[in-house]
Amino acid sequence: MTRKKLGLVKGRHVMPVTQYVFEEVKDTMNFRSMQDEVRTKLKEVDRLDLYVTGLTSALVEVINYCIYNNVALTLFHYDWKNEKYVPQKMATGNFLRRIQEGER
Repeated sequence: MTRKKLGLVKGRHVMPVTQYVFEEVKDTMNFRSMQDEVRTKLKEVDRLDLYVTGLTSALVEVINYCIYNNVALTLFHYDWKNEKYVPQKMATGNFLRRIQEGER
């Protein structure tokens, strides 16, 4: 298993990554298609740093995958005021165990 740093959707914002979960999202309501793509991209991942682009339906599919597959997920949101990405840890990937061990 590996740790990956990915952007959510290519071309939506400038991000400090070169790989993305989605190269493009043609239909934001085609959840099955997005689920299949997420599963393909994240099948060997146990920790994911995800740079968020604001496409909610795509983001939810990644979060769902991480919950059901025990992938530790940290979202990175762009802070326009300070011009940098800010991390937000999600309650996925043995989150309770990591909190108990002192990781935040």
